[in-house]
Amino acid sequence: MMMMMMMMMMMMIIIIIIIMVWVNSKIVRFCKLSMEKWNARLSLKTKQEIMQSKPIQIKREIFQGDYLSPLLFCKTLITLTNELHRADCGYQVHGTERKISHLLYMDGLKLLGRNESDLENEIKIV
Repeated sequence: MMMMMMMMMMMMIIIIIIIMVWVNSKIVRFCKLSMEKWNARLSLKTKQEIMQSKPIQIKREIFQGDYLSPLLFCKTLITLTNELHRADCGYQVHGTERKISHLLYMDGLKLLGRNESDLENEIKIV
């Protein structure tokens, strides 16, 4: 029962992230319906044969190698970036009204702040 609740919660979080960045409703519906049917098989190749497990239902996460993984990761970062920009923290870019509050690279995040208060606000957002 607890596993089912966690699965539903994870699905709802992903769907909320997709909705927050204004993704087409057809894509949201597709993700919701397809996630309920996700499964995998384990294969073991020996010299004599290839053994394969029965389908294993995926109940909790999106695998790192899943096709949706990079898309959802990027969508999450877009939402996070928007929230950090709204906080109005970071360093002023000379000659502009723009501020730099964070740097993203691959799966890393570096927060930038003028002072400790800026950094604390950014940490709360993250």
